[in-house]
Amino acid sequence: MDQASSEMLRRLRNPEVSLTYYSQDELLGIEIDSPETRFFDEWKRLAPAIITEKEVWAFTQQLYARLIYHKEWFPRLCEGEVGEFRLCQSRPHANYFCEGLRALSYLFANETYDTIKFRRVEEFPQLKEYPRNAFKLGETGCSFRDWRQGFVLAQVRFGDWTADHPAVKETLADYSSNMDFVERFTKEVRRGPRSMLATLRRFAKDWDLFLLPLRFFTQEAALGFITDQYGYRARDPKRFRTVFLKGGSQKQSRGLKLTSAKPAIVDKWNENGIRLNAPAAAHHGYDAGCLQKMLGDRYKRKISV
Repeated sequence: MDQASSEMLRRLRNPEVSLTYYSQDELLGIEIDSPETRFFDEWKRLAPAIITEKEVWAFTQQLYARLIYHKEWFPRLCEGEVGEFRLCQSRPHANYFCEGLRALSYLFANETYDTIKFRRVEEFPQLKEYPRNAFKLGETGCSFRDWRQGFVLAQVRFGDWTADHPAVKETLADYSSNMDFVERFTKEVRRGPRSMLATLRRFAKDWDLFLLPLRFFTQEAALGFITDQYGYRARDPKRFRTVFLKGGSQKQSRGLKLTSAKPAIVDKWNENGIRLNAPAAAHHGYDAGCLQKMLGDRYKRKISV
């Protein structure tokens, strides 16, 4: 193994993560150096390299989880001395605060998968440079260019990036001669972020980081919450359960796969009032009285316990 290859493997195996915050166009940005970002940096450097679709899905899921965690989840977890949702806890909790993020990253990886134009590895001219049996017969994969274009399109679908985002501008400049990509990108921008994806993204965050995380709601209360707070109108409770908690389906669209905590602390949520289960709150290490006060102060409605 030559020195360059040894250095590459050392970088990829390094588990350390470092963050650099910066200001750009009056917005706070962040640069992340992590195992996931280093992988894609190396793939970019070796742009013709073929990565199988299974590996692409896995690395995309890990990269998105890393990016969103440091941009949104981690700041919220460290808000002040403790996150607001921890103020009502009567005892320390196990670290479950990324269940929603994980489900969201799986959804993002699936959406990215749909935007990438995978091909059978036999169709890549560079295949001849690989050792024999490096891939299975009929296996599909993509190059860095294919992945990068799909990743940008998925970010636009989710509403995370707009046409003015630096990464989007850079990608468009690099692939301006690829009319297929330009047309697909233009179509996504004109259509705008997918409203259901934006709703699921918000739900995943509240599942982890709401004053009382939505994982402690009954399904009926969680539906009442998003109806009240998001303006979401479910066609029926069954569809809500399927899309928001069971992973969705081809017919009803993809969703999140989440499992509620039992027993539930909130069993009713609507514009008229909120009902808490005090024994359930104690079971999960929450102070029902503190929850009652904080929810009442914020939502100005009757909180029954």
